[in-house]
Amino acid sequence: MIHIDIHIPFYNFNGDEQRTLLTVKIFKHYKNIRKKFIKRANITFTLVGSEGDISKKLALNYFEENEFEYLEFYQDDPKYLKFFDMFNEKIKNGIQFSRNKNPDILLTSSSNDYICFDFFDQIIEFYNPSIPQIYGIDNYQNGKNGIYILPYDSVENKIYDKKSLWWNGVSNHARRGNLKYCGGIIGINKFVYLKNPEIINCWDSDEGKTEKNAGKIKNLKKFFSEEVFFINFKTINNNEITTMDKINKLDLGRLNFKKDFSKKMRDKISKELSYFLEL
Repeated sequence: MIHIDIHIPFYNFNGDEQRTLLTVKIFKHYKNIRKKFIKRANITFTLVGSEGDISKKLALNYFEENEFEYLEFYQDDPKYLKFFDMFNEKIKNGIQFSRNKNPDILLTSSSNDYICFDFFDQIIEFYNPSIPQIYGIDNYQNGKNGIYILPYDSVENKIYDKKSLWWNGVSNHARRGNLKYCGGIIGINKFVYLKNPEIINCWDSDEGKTEKNAGKIKNLKKFFSEEVFFINFKTINNNEITTMDKINKLDLGRLNFKKDFSKKMRDKISKELSYFLEL
């Protein structure tokens, strides 16, 4: 049985209700992912919070002690003059902590991204310990995958579908060039981080940089996702790194739910969105 460790940095904006309830939903979803694949993979978590006991208690409320390890990162340190310097350091700390657990697959995701069940099913099937591998969700052109950017009122448990957009994962603004992974989640296998330990030190908040650095590894095998999706939830009070308002100003390739996705994919998305709202 393979061991997958998922690193999730989170910050709830000093206990903001909208963001906290959204994080709770994501934690519940990951708990269910662990249960669903328990016979095929031991899925554990590295949770990196920044609000002391508030963050740690939140993790303890939704995971058993043998399922996760908690790491506190003080992100208000005055040495961080720029936000992304702090954020990248927070992620690197968590990734190193996760790597030290020696998992077969190391993944990192965020606390407001819902990753569908099929992604995990596919990477477990794809995993090979004998070759270097990288995992992520491809853009639409490389597997009919989708990204749903969705405003969400977590207090009312209400989505604002008319203000949402389906994105194909391609963006000149993000300067991704020939990179394929569109975000949401990214990871590598043990072969990569043991043979190329420097990749951990290069890890940061831009999944594209991780993909680019890994692409330099000889004989790297890239995981190709097929008809999977993730939902990037945006809180209605804009406690986000990138708000819906900023997203709407970008020149993004948009998808049409009915025209661009197969019936099978549409049914899967609808079913999992209903499941998320019931968590």
